[in-house]
Amino acid sequence: MRVESSLLMVMLGSMPCAIASCNWISREELDCRLMLVDDDADGFPAWQIPQDFTGQDWCSVLEPYDCDDSDPLVSPGALENWYDGLDQDCAGDDDYDADGDGYVLDEYWGMPTAGQPGSGQLASGDCDDSDGTVYPGAMERWYDGIDSDCAGDDDFDQDKDLYVPDEYLAATTGGVDDSGSLPGGDCDDADPDVNPDVHDTWYDGVDQDCSGNDDYDLDRDGYVTDEHEGLATLYVDGSGMLPGGDCDDQNGTLNPGAKDEWYDGVDQDCAGNDDYDQDYDGYPSMYFESGTDCDDQDADVNPGALEVLGDYLDSNCDGEVDAFGFQELDELQWPGEIVGLSFAEADGQVVLSVTSSQVVHGASTYFDSALALVFDSDFPSEDSYDIQAWVQYPADPRELSFTPGLDTFYQDGLLYGVVGLSQGEDRAISLRSFDLASGEGHDATPAFVEGLTFEHLTMAQDSSGAIGAFGCLSSTDDNALSYIWASPETLQSFNTWDYEATYAISGSPCELGFVEGESYLLLGGDLEDGERALVRYGFDECESAESCEVTLTQLEAKTAVNPSSMDLLDTEADLGTDTLILLDGDSRDLKWARIYGNAIELHDWLDFPGPDYPKSIASTVSSDMRVYTAFVSDYGDLGLVYGQLAESSDLTDSIPVDLETGLDVELCQVHASSVGGTLYVAAAGLDQETVETRLVLGVASLP
Repeated sequence: MRVESSLLMVMLGSMPCAIASCNWISREELDCRLMLVDDDADGFPAWQIPQDFTGQDWCSVLEPYDCDDSDPLVSPGALENWYDGLDQDCAGDDDYDADGDGYVLDEYWGMPTAGQPGSGQLASGDCDDSDGTVYPGAMERWYDGIDSDCAGDDDFDQDKDLYVPDEYLAATTGGVDDSGSLPGGDCDDADPDVNPDVHDTWYDGVDQDCSGNDDYDLDRDGYVTDEHEGLATLYVDGSGMLPGGDCDDQNGTLNPGAKDEWYDGVDQDCAGNDDYDQDYDGYPSMYFESGTDCDDQDADVNPGALEVLGDYLDSNCDGEVDAFGFQELDELQWPGEIVGLSFAEADGQVVLSVTSSQVVHGASTYFDSALALVFDSDFPSEDSYDIQAWVQYPADPRELSFTPGLDTFYQDGLLYGVVGLSQGEDRAISLRSFDLASGEGHDATPAFVEGLTFEHLTMAQDSSGAIGAFGCLSSTDDNALSYIWASPETLQSFNTWDYEATYAISGSPCELGFVEGESYLLLGGDLEDGERALVRYGFDECESAESCEVTLTQLEAKTAVNPSSMDLLDTEADLGTDTLILLDGDSRDLKWARIYGNAIELHDWLDFPGPDYPKSIASTVSSDMRVYTAFVSDYGDLGLVYGQLAESSDLTDSIPVDLETGLDVELCQVHASSVGGTLYVAAAGLDQETVETRLVLGVASLP
């Protein structure tokens, strides 16, 4: 409505006036003043002068005030009534965007606001028109219960995998239907591939299904494989601490903490051992296929164990109690004859020396040689030993060959030995030394003696270190003794000795020992008066071969003492006397004797087990004074007996041990190791089926 005439009358007054006396205003000023008129009388004109304006040209600074001066309900002071299409408070807002965030509710999309050009163009999607921070595209603030971006998502399921962390279980989101109903269990709400519904990929270090399990323990038995020990799992506190050792991570019953059920073919405790080897000795029980252990409850009983003599057990599972088993020394073949066997021990090693006319070792052939087979006395093995030749002569034709007999001892890395040499009809005794480390050897061989034959060789070392070697000889009419003496220093020079001699003697065989540093040579045989007895020969110290004198001391004659072989065992330190073990060929009895001065105290020990006669004997004594004696019968059978030396007059606990060798045995030798508590027995002879010489070695533990 226009009010120009009324306003004009107000301005000019009610009475007419002359034109010259009236105050006229311009049309422009009139229009400006009309803009300040409050047409709807609501106290707010359509325009207003800015409150801070102080100038004269106020028409130029007028600013809109009442956005609808024709409606007294619309003014800057009016109360806005949202969503009616009117801008009651003249704020210039879209009446359908109460929070001013530029988005309207879906139900008001496209609706204009009266008097607001361009209104009705705002985007829809606002889910809370009372909060200007909530609209599509707003930055979502997770876990505050508000769907800030109006996406319709549960505010506690950031990765939209339909699982919430347990701490937000049942928490609701404003304006989101069914919020608060999602299940819990999500252990990483920023990764949609991690939740309880995901299939876990094992061994990648991630607990995808949020089960709380160590990712390296598939079977959940509390153990991981060795390759995964110490590896942590994402989302699982304390992971990476499980012990290793799991041998099957797909079977919860198999782990190091499980109890093994033996003989079911399953290694439940992951020990890595054969389930048919309960005693862990490397041999499965003989009661299962291919098994050989006859007692799988005892690790000391198996086919690889040493037989323990006298324990009444079948320690090596050969089917016989206390049977002394033998094995071939496969590295060696013997086209020739074996003529001597001898054991020696020092520095934790046992050395078996073998003299033969011919032996083959690999690609090497030795003629008339002495081989040293070196065993570890703590862990003896018939399959593992060193071989060195300490005597060897060129190939055929040969001028020298070995006679029967051999004796050795081992000291300070040197192997000392005595061998008999044959040159046509002549014989000589040869004293040898050999360094097993360097392979360097020396010998002392005096002139050959005509027309004699060695039957026995023996050697010993006195308290001064000098070495004496004796060869007992016999001819058709007379017996003789060949004798050589040398210090170790002398023996290191080429073919030198201190003195040597040959004597006519009575008695055979011979055995050498020392009593308080004096030589003690024993011989057995027929004396001149026909008595069969033992004879002791004493030797004065010789300055030269010509001045060397031998004295004979006849021991007490004993009827039926005519040994075919004997061993002198020096037991003075333990029993206060020397002990002689002898085998009486006439009575087929094994006897032993104590020697007091010139007296002999003879004792029966064991009847020879068989109808045949013994032809050789070898004895040794262990550290507990137990005597072990191997013997060969006339029929080539090998036997072994042992008993305890005691202060009483008898050897006690004699137990025969049957040794099956399959050989026609000619030679035997026995040795009780002082270090490993092991008994060695060597036997050599002819195999009647193959007509070949064989050497076998038996090893057993001492009781």
